[in-house]
Amino acid sequence: MKVFWSKTALVQLKTISFYNSFSSVKNLSDKIVEHTALLQKFPEMGSLQNFNQDIKIYKKHEYRYLVEGNYKILYSQKKTFVFRLYSTQAKSPKN
Repeated sequence: MKVFWSKTALVQLKTISFYNSFSSVKNLSDKIVEHTALLQKFPEMGSLQNFNQDIKIYKKHEYRYLVEGNYKILYSQKKTFVFRLYSTQAKSPKN
């Protein structure tokens, strides 16, 4: 099964790659791609994503997620479609 990426997820991946390019460790965007490649063989490996009942757009499909570094990778299991990448890093409060 092939893994597809939304345009939004690809833009987010490029942004992550840019900001991480200054690091000497293995590029985080490469790790994200490697992690999502596992979905080809194991599309159910991610945890189920629960959404607010107010969010109707997400109710059409069952969504799952993976975590790589500080990022949550949201995908639809039905078509193995990577939908969004979310930073899970806590934001500092503004004074």
